[in-house]
Amino acid sequence: MRAPRPRMRFVFWLNLANPIELNLAEILENSRTQRQFTGIIRDGIRLIFDLRQGKTDVLLELFPWVKASLSESEKATSNTALHHQLERLEQLILQQGAVPVQLPAHSTNQSGPKALDVPRFDLPTIEDDDDDTIVLKRDTSTNSAMNFVNSMLNLQQ
Repeated sequence: MRAPRPRMRFVFWLNLANPIELNLAEILENSRTQRQFTGIIRDGIRLIFDLRQGKTDVLLELFPWVKASLSESEKATSNTALHHQLERLEQLILQQGAVPVQLPAHSTNQSGPKALDVPRFDLPTIEDDDDDTIVLKRDTSTNSAMNFVNSMLNLQQ
């Protein structure tokens, strides 16, 4: 015969007149029919307890996508903070009498290929004035064989 497992039972009440608690009751009833009730209660209590202690271990365990979202926002925040620090540092250097560096006009923060600093020159032009001009005439006759022969003869001239 199996020894009884030590268990504890907790009972709580929801006020169905309160719309928030009514919504919770519907969620819990739905989870009970899908046999997920106990897991949801355990995870919820673990999550609330962990967050109230200022920890995020359970949050990141239950919702791993939150970590990626937080790291993206941290990168954006750190980039902004770094940009502000660089601007402040530049102002301090300029206040000490340093001459500001002027960047060339073509060096902007645009991505993609950048133009080389080379002298401009004109491309060569093709002079075809020495060649004869060929004039093509449209023949509207219906005799295609004669049309072909006349076209060939015009090419020889």
